[in-house]
Amino acid sequence: MGIHGHVSLYTTKFPAISRDEAVRAFACVLGANAIHRCTEFWIDDNEGYPDNFPDERCEGPLSFDDFALRKLTHSTVKISYDDEFWRQVESALRADPIAAISGGFVPNGVSLVWGPWVVYGDTDDGPEHVATSMVCLTFFGWSCPTDWEEYRRRFLKVPLIAALYEDAQAIFGPLRMYAGWHL
Repeated sequence: MGIHGHVSLYTTKFPAISRDEAVRAFACVLGANAIHRCTEFWIDDNEGYPDNFPDERCEGPLSFDDFALRKLTHSTVKISYDDEFWRQVESALRADPIAAISGGFVPNGVSLVWGPWVVYGDTDDGPEHVATSMVCLTFFGWSCPTDWEEYRRRFLKVPLIAALYEDAQAIFGPLRMYAGWHL
């Protein structure tokens, strides 16, 4: 088992656009032309610590029209896009001064989560429920920065990430950020 981390850009309110419009709009930001994977989730209390549990999964490529026709069983769906954007993100994060404190943590994918989603992290005292989002852009990667707080401060200042954040806010409205790492 290794340390993994995630950076979540989220809102606790649904935006004015529909799920299918959001899926297409964010795909345009990433330059994606299909859905690589979609996974439905449900949330369980998990003994006082709410968590996201995967259920049904669909492997793509899946067109946006086909996705819109899918009958979802659960209210939460996580969408991974088929795109080249992550090569750009990896290059940008490795070239930026943030690389000096990354400890090898470079997110290697972003997913759009639509519907209730538990944004969580860890503290010295154990798991922390940060928020339950209605829309979340979640970046995932392995390893852990050497300075968590400084990484959190610098992440949105990386030019490519800053542009993505601005474009995402134009679609979803104001977004909060949380970054956490755990086993």
